[in-house]
Amino acid sequence: MLLIALSTVTLLVVPAVSAGPNCAVYFTGCKDCVQADKIIQDLTDTVVIVYDVNAATQNENVRTDFRFKYTIGYGMPVLVLGPGDFIAGNKGIEDLAASKVAALQDNPCPLVDERPVFGSLRITMLPGVPQVWAHDRVLLYDGGEGDDGQLRAVLTGSLPAALLGVSTARVDPRPVVMSNITRDFANAVKIDGWKLEWDGDALPGSPALQDSGDTTDAAGSADPTATDNAGTIPPGKGSAGLIAGIIVLVLVVVAGFMVLQMKKGKE
Repeated sequence: MLLIALSTVTLLVVPAVSAGPNCAVYFTGCKDCVQADKIIQDLTDTVVIVYDVNAATQNENVRTDFRFKYTIGYGMPVLVLGPGDFIAGNKGIEDLAASKVAALQDNPCPLVDERPVFGSLRITMLPGVPQVWAHDRVLLYDGGEGDDGQLRAVLTGSLPAALLGVSTARVDPRPVVMSNITRDFANAVKIDGWKLEWDGDALPGSPALQDSGDTTDAAGSADPTATDNAGTIPPGKGSAGLIAGIIVLVLVVVAGFMVLQMKKGKE
């Protein structure tokens, strides 16, 4: 009976993993990739993991792995959606990317070793030096540590509300380079080993972002000697304590019920 009760508690308090938005991988780095790059940046309801092969040697290695896994060839740009499903070349991306992505539903992230839905994507484990784009925001690699759940939340949640309760350091936004184009954002914060830039409202209580001495370049790499003097937002308590409290309460009730049953059996 106790086992049944515990199983019921587990079903009640452990939420299912949400698939989240569509997910894709994009390789760029050519001088003629400009128009395709702009389209990728503007895709909605889709998280795009971008590898600019000119930004870091590691990204060329990632592209090599994808060539073997997904047979995408040597040309760029190329948008990878899944096994045997990719769009190559400026013309193809201009004509097909927006409509094809819009027709997808919960498309998993096409990685080399796995194809997780975005809701379970381990962003901190992505190879190379990625930029993770989500329409009006971008997450830039800056060492690559952090909490995957928090990183997914700030990519898809409402900003700046999604940053409340997340330990951050305010930094100046810098132009983000993708291939041969740059995009400016209004706001930026550091989150552990990543830098988030986005358009829209700034963090509450911070009318302007201050110069923090941030040396993160547009591709996401960072000077390890750099320091930030911006303040931090204390992490929130989250829901873990509430869930633990519910479990303890249910266990107490079940134990009390079993004691009563044992007493009745002796009478």
